[in-house]
Amino acid sequence: FLTVEGSYRITCPRYPEIETIPPLWHKLAGNYTVRPRVKSTYWSTEDLGRTEITIADQVLLLPALKAALWPLGDTEILLMGGAFDGETMTFDPETGEITRQHVVYVPSRD
Repeated sequence: FLTVEGSYRITCPRYPEIETIPPLWHKLAGNYTVRPRVKSTYWSTEDLGRTEITIADQVLLLPALKAALWPLGDTEILLMGGAFDGETMTFDPETGEITRQHVVYVPSRD
């Protein structure tokens, strides 16, 4: 089990133990605006809210999805645990945007 923000637990494969947090994690951590990936009749706005990626106890987390994240390389991120276990997201190193299913996480510029 991983406990996220002390409020819930997720079951996931063993999270790899690391000694030093990789530089990529620091690029991923932060606040994001959530936007639709493509225009759709299902969305009446271009701003679907805000979310944050955090690092806690040597684990990269996306609390909004109740999932741990494990970067598979420089551009792919594996979701671990919860309803989205095994799903991948794509990271664009040039823009800092992360794409997942129907949304794009755009880094906040604050």
